[in-house]
Amino acid sequence: MSTRTTTFAAILLLASGPAFAQNPLTETRPTEPAAKAVKAAPDAPEVQDLNAIIHSLAPIRRPGQEVRQAIDLDIRFRVGSSELSPDAAMQLGELGQALISEALASSRIEIAGHTDASGAAEMNKELSLKRAESVKSYLAENFGIDPERLATVGWGEEKLKDAEHPNSGVNRRVEIVNLTIPESSPAAKGTKRSDGIKFR
Repeated sequence: MSTRTTTFAAILLLASGPAFAQNPLTETRPTEPAAKAVKAAPDAPEVQDLNAIIHSLAPIRRPGQEVRQAIDLDIRFRVGSSELSPDAAMQLGELGQALISEALASSRIEIAGHTDASGAAEMNKELSLKRAESVKSYLAENFGIDPERLATVGWGEEKLKDAEHPNSGVNRRVEIVNLTIPESSPAAKGTKRSDGIKFR
């Protein structure tokens, strides 16, 4: 093959490059969608979806048993503050929709703030309560939930999720508890729980 022929063939190949790339038989696809890559970032909050929250909080009626439904949520705050971070909106949106769903609309809910063991214990307890109250305010203002349905408590570092690693991030959480006890439960009929709280 002459030099001229080789040069001409190379020009044709280069000219057909865009058309070749658009050929569906030769098109390549990215191995990992951008959305998944962002979601999988190490610092991304773990967002529990609507169905997971409802499933975890919906009352379970089991004769002879008292079943308390609860779920831990990663609701983020600014460091050392009770101000909700922008990341919190995703999780609070799912939580708010769950609490106004048919399955939970009649339930009374407790919002419990927890911290890790870094910092002074009294300061942690106060901060955890303020964070729980921030969540309550957000839900009431953005989803029209009656504040009377939402109780708040701040446990600080008293109830660590991972006691072996007291400063671990898993201890910094907001626990959502369904306080409504199913009618078939003994507690719903007036019996006392071990903590002395009596339900009617």
